Amino acid sequence: MNDLKGINDTYGHEKGDMAITTLCAQVCRIFKYSPVYRIGGDEFVVILENTDYENRDILVEAFKEETKEISQDNSLSPWERVSAAIGCAIFDPARDKQVSSVFKRADEAMYVNKREIKGASQDKSKTD
Repeated sequence: MNDLKGINDTYGHEKGDMAITTLCAQVCRIFKYSPVYRIGGDEFVVILENTDYENRDILVEAFKEETKEISQDNSLSPWERVSAAIGCAIFDPARDKQVSSVFKRADEAMYVNKREIKGASQDKSKTD
């Protein structure tokens, strides 16, 4: 999740909790056939299974698009306009000796997406 600290600092931890709940519901709705885990204050992991795994590219794009729409919806309260970056990595037995290496690659991909989101929002603010 992007900017949880800002939500907590500006609107309080109760609103931050609402933002986390909103994002979690979105993740669970999009990746509905896979387990979702909250691994940190604002971080989630989805272990893709079944049709979610088979359709991962479509689902990742759906998540990005839906998150973008929600984050720009000015009819929502600031803590409801959740923004999040996503990264995906696939286990490769030739490359991955530990599960942590898969998580590391997914984390790196998430930071690439986070930079893309920040770049797009900075570009938008230049044209507004």
